[in-house]
Amino acid sequence: MGKFKDIDVVDAIKAMKTHIENGRMSLLVGAGASCCACELYQDWYGLIKDMVAFLYADELKAKGVKVEQDKQFYCHYTIEKGGENAEKEIEKIIRNIIEREGVLRIPAQFEKRTGLRESVEAYIESHTPQLSNDNTATLFGKSMSLGISTNFLASMLKVNWNAIFTTNYDNLLEHVAMMNGMQKFNASNRAADLSLRNMREMIVKLHGSIDFEHESSSFDCDKHRKYIITQEDYDDYPAKHEAFMQLMRISLLKDCLCIVGFSGKDANFIAWINWVREIIEMNSQNNTQDYPQAKDIKVFFIDARGDEQDDATRQYFENHRIYRVLLTEGKVMELIGAEVSSNDDPERGSKLFKAFFDYLKAGDEDSRSWQEDYVDETIKEQSNEQQRLITKSEDAEKEEKDELPGVEKQNEQHILHDTFSLWAKAYTLTGKHMLDVDIDESAANRLIRYNAYLRLVRGTHYQSHFIDAMVRRQEIGELEAQMALMALEQMQEDYENEELDLIGKIEKVLQNDAELERVKRLKNRHLTLVSPLAPVEGDSDMAVYERCVRLAFTFEFGQLNEALKAWQPSEDFIMKKLMLLSLVDGKAIDGILSQSLLDKIHPSIERFRATQLANILSGSIRGTYSVDEFTDLSQHSIFSLRDWYFGSLIQPKERIYTYGNEANEDKNIRVEDAVRCLNFMLETPLMPQINMWSIVSTVQWYKVVHALFEKYPYPVLFYSSTVNDSNTLKRIGQDFAYSEVLHDRLPEFVVQMFHLIMDEKQPILYWTFHNICLLLCEMIKAVPPSYWDTFILKLWKEHYLPQFDKTHKSDVIYKLICAGLSCTMNEELAATVINDCLKVVRVNGKYDIVQDLFYYLRIKHSRKVSATVRLALTEFISKIDNGKDFILLGNLYRIINKSQYKAIAKKIPALISSLGITTSSVNGLIYYAKSDKKAFAIVKKALLKSGLLWENGIIGKRFTPADYIPIVDLDSTLKWTDDEVHAVYEKLKASAEPLLQRVDGNGLERMMHYEELVYEMIRFIDQHQQELAGEEGFDGLYSALEEKYKLLTDYADLDKSIFSDIDSEMEACLDALAAKVKKEGIYHHIAHINVLVTRLLCRNRHSYRKVLDYMQYYVRYYLNTVEDLNLIPQLSLLIDKLTLNEFRSLEQNVILCAELSILMAEKLHKLGVKSQGVDYWMNLKNDRYFNWSICDDVEA
Repeated sequence: MGKFKDIDVVDAIKAMKTHIENGRMSLLVGAGASCCACELYQDWYGLIKDMVAFLYADELKAKGVKVEQDKQFYCHYTIEKGGENAEKEIEKIIRNIIEREGVLRIPAQFEKRTGLRESVEAYIESHTPQLSNDNTATLFGKSMSLGISTNFLASMLKVNWNAIFTTNYDNLLEHVAMMNGMQKFNASNRAADLSLRNMREMIVKLHGSIDFEHESSSFDCDKHRKYIITQEDYDDYPAKHEAFMQLMRISLLKDCLCIVGFSGKDANFIAWINWVREIIEMNSQNNTQDYPQAKDIKVFFIDARGDEQDDATRQYFENHRIYRVLLTEGKVMELIGAEVSSNDDPERGSKLFKAFFDYLKAGDEDSRSWQEDYVDETIKEQSNEQQRLITKSEDAEKEEKDELPGVEKQNEQHILHDTFSLWAKAYTLTGKHMLDVDIDESAANRLIRYNAYLRLVRGTHYQSHFIDAMVRRQEIGELEAQMALMALEQMQEDYENEELDLIGKIEKVLQNDAELERVKRLKNRHLTLVSPLAPVEGDSDMAVYERCVRLAFTFEFGQLNEALKAWQPSEDFIMKKLMLLSLVDGKAIDGILSQSLLDKIHPSIERFRATQLANILSGSIRGTYSVDEFTDLSQHSIFSLRDWYFGSLIQPKERIYTYGNEANEDKNIRVEDAVRCLNFMLETPLMPQINMWSIVSTVQWYKVVHALFEKYPYPVLFYSSTVNDSNTLKRIGQDFAYSEVLHDRLPEFVVQMFHLIMDEKQPILYWTFHNICLLLCEMIKAVPPSYWDTFILKLWKEHYLPQFDKTHKSDVIYKLICAGLSCTMNEELAATVINDCLKVVRVNGKYDIVQDLFYYLRIKHSRKVSATVRLALTEFISKIDNGKDFILLGNLYRIINKSQYKAIAKKIPALISSLGITTSSVNGLIYYAKSDKKAFAIVKKALLKSGLLWENGIIGKRFTPADYIPIVDLDSTLKWTDDEVHAVYEKLKASAEPLLQRVDGNGLERMMHYEELVYEMIRFIDQHQQELAGEEGFDGLYSALEEKYKLLTDYADLDKSIFSDIDSEMEACLDALAAKVKKEGIYHHIAHINVLVTRLLCRNRHSYRKVLDYMQYYVRYYLNTVEDLNLIPQLSLLIDKLTLNEFRSLEQNVILCAELSILMAEKLHKLGVKSQGVDYWMNLKNDRYFNWSICDDVEA
């Protein structure tokens, strides 16, 4: 058996070429390739030299080396030494230290010395050249033009490698690819991006990718490191980054490996060879007589330096079956056609590499050219094939497929990959202002042919720039029009006036009927998004689909159902019909879908996606229809496209900034990117959620909604109605309700949606009904009741009341009715609900439901309602027999007349002993008992005996919520005697003792809200200090309760906590301030009130609404003169700053905050204050901008 080193080098290079032409060669690039391209790039010695200076400065100085830090750059040193051969001596000294300590241990020592892993990351980023668009590299203030020195890298990248790996951190390969129009390459340093199917599109960064912009904090999701450099990094690599290891191993199993840019002794090189050693040595098991031959070489080590190898390195290469190709060898230079240059030529290495890669690339290009021509012919054949399949039987179809097995899929892959690179070649912008366009007709024509074959293509900046150039042109030619049409289709954006003008230019130039139909499709799609109520002309499949989409967008499901039944689309549109049909008649889909139907769809990429859609529509988790034949196309599935549109496309870049440099980044996605997501769903076709399949996450969908809802409200509403997430739907409904842009159009949307859910002729599925109801719950708050209260009344009579005994609080009809009742003062609706509920509540026992319905009623002292419900209410009162009845009647106090009031009070004494008093019934009992002395005395006595008075929820060793009866707010009504106060206090002490001893403020106890009980106790003592002053231990108990309250709420004291960003502490502070103001007056706390104003002005979100609530309280009840207002000088500035958009941007409940602002504005208006803010809020109230609730009870 021979040796690898004895294989003839010419045979080895020819074997390489054969492997490349067969698609069986991968590439591994090291730092030497970057060093060869530009001297600013560094090898291992150059990279860690400054680390050595930092770590061993004393040792260097002892050897006569001067070390001085350059403070302009992170950890960069000027290293000098006297003498003629100073540089060589310095290098020798530093290399000796590196060899002694270990090349990987020095970075580890650097990390240990600094104490921060981030110091290693910062070091690498500061020691890596930065590249600019003018092809210049800069490092440590020195700039160099890359020029022709990088040409060899461009030639290297153009070779048909099966995969490209690199251990380099720098971005030189990506930069060269971009500068040479090779846009297909994407750098990746995450395992999630790795796949054998898309390796030709990637540069795999095995050890991390330079991150000057600080967009990431990790390598391969390892939060502790961005770059692989220390000994620990290498030790952990096989376990922590197994995906990269396995990818390299699998790649070596399938392919051979070409290694460029390594010395043979590099830590990177040795580590990777050791990790994949068993793969490399597998062929050695052959042990045949003629082994090894050139075809047996697995690893080709390309060397352009020609340094002599020592015996150990030669033996290492032989043992690991690594073949060294020495480009400086004469017959190699002759074979590859390299120019002979002297050893002193600094560009000798780059010239040798370029000649070598040009030689490898030549044969590959010939092969590729043949393949491209063949693809063009195949496109034509497949187009004809599609037409033939429409009329042929399934058996005939199968025979034709068997004639060319595998060709279809292979060429589709080629087309999908080639489209991106062709756009880079297709045109060049020239001229002084880049207004002129030079078109490469060959590339452009190929793109146009490909476009007929591909329906969904990811748009790039090439299409975008071409559109911009055509927009600026007064006239365009036919080829330019064809390319502009294709670019508009692929970008999938909506159009402003400039783009619409461009479409007009295209329409004038093009004559082909098919192209004009595509132009019409763009115009129709624009109208579908912006004006879905507009009619669609034409009977083509394109026109019918747009018409059906518009019916869906405007919630005309009845007309949609009829249109879909009448539509007999071609195979190109069948899935679009079925997707819309799933909205109105899901069962009908089962009768249409079949394997034979899917088999008629061509090309196979469309059949693949149609099959995926078919499985979704059929609700099959395992998959009714097999996709096994499409394995090679999986990266172009509807799910991978979805991930790009709703993932990468709308994911805002996040950067890390140093302290002191604030990040003013806009996290919102661009409107044009959101529109592309919308068009993607229309073209695929998809919806955010289909049956049980969640296609797009709610977070991703909401990003699109937020960007588009004011511009394209109908499409956004329609697609949102398919999202089965209540919080997302409520948020979207609130966005519509709070929008000033859409305010005048809201009645139109609301009426359309009510018609859909109320009209029995409109086919609607359960989840669509459910989701639209949730949207309406929020939207009607900003729409005058005259538009919708009749719908609520009809919903109550026809849908809700017949099912009352089966209803639950989770039912959306119940939620919608409650929302409606809270937003209207319609007396007929209120009277109907009250009458119906009083008649059935004792039968069906739905007291909790009825209690909420009565609570949401917005009725004042209405004589009409009172008269309408008098009989039913009187009968209900006559049969009172439980505490729940009092709760219901407590919510109807405004419509109860005097005789009914007395009748209720007389019922109390007879029932109180059996009823008892509960937390929920106490208000109603006290309210009705206070007019009857006997009844009132009985209620007070029952209250004192109640076990719920100061109930703390502590049962043995268990903690449960404190279900105490709140009495402090009823104090003025109860009017306790001194004896009663002491009796209440005794119960308070008994409850407080275990509370103070056992509750220590942990998370579980805070969930029980014990702080509310403690605060109730403190308030009671405050109100009755005079009566309790002589009680033993009074002061101690009060102090202990205060300390416990502080522990449970994080409250410290007023002066400190008023600046807190902890919600519980701030809310406790607000309560404490209110108590002090009530006790001491507002003039002692003007400074605190001004702090609250400042918090609101500074948009502090913590407890924002509660701060605003207390501010309106102080303004309304304590600031009664202009002189009082002058004590708070920023108040007028605050009222001017508060707007609906302000609350919306702060993520607040807009309607509640607006009501509080109106209350403030009203008081300021009464005091004669004139300001923009006062006028703004008074006009909103007078215009009934929202269906206000708080303002109903406020006098004008």
